[in-house]
Amino acid sequence: MSDGSRPTYDDDSIDEPLNLATKEKRLVEFTDDELVQLSVRDLNRQLRGLPREDVLKLKQRRRTLKNRGYAASCREKRLTQREKLELERDHLKDEVFSLKEENDEMRSQLRSMQCKLQALERLAVSAKRFV
Repeated sequence: MSDGSRPTYDDDSIDEPLNLATKEKRLVEFTDDELVQLSVRDLNRQLRGLPREDVLKLKQRRRTLKNRGYAASCREKRLTQREKLELERDHLKDEVFSLKEENDEMRSQLRSMQCKLQALERLAVSAKRFV
C-alpha cells in the first residue's frame, strides 16, 4: 500500500457488515445501508482512531456502494425516459397517420370542387353565347 496504488477488494464481502477494530479495541460495524446513509462528517467522526488502511478500505467500499446507487438510478431514469419517448413516438405516428388521411380527403374534395368549378365556368361561357 505504501507504493501509492489503490487497494483492491473482493466484491464477495460487500453485502456483509464491515467490522473494524480501533486502537481502543472498540468494534466499528457498518451495514451497507448505514455506510451509504451516513454523512461524511459522521463517518469521519466514527472512523477516528482506526488504522489508515481500514479507513481507506471503508471509504472505498462506501464509494463503490454510492456509485452502484447512482448507476442504478441512472438506469432507472434512462428506462423511464425511453418508455416516455416511445409512447410519445407512437402518439406522433398515430397523429401523422390521421393528418395524412385528412390531407388525402381534403385533396380529394379540392379536386372535386375544381371539377365543379370548371363545369360551372363552361356552363357560364355557353350561357353567354345564348344571351
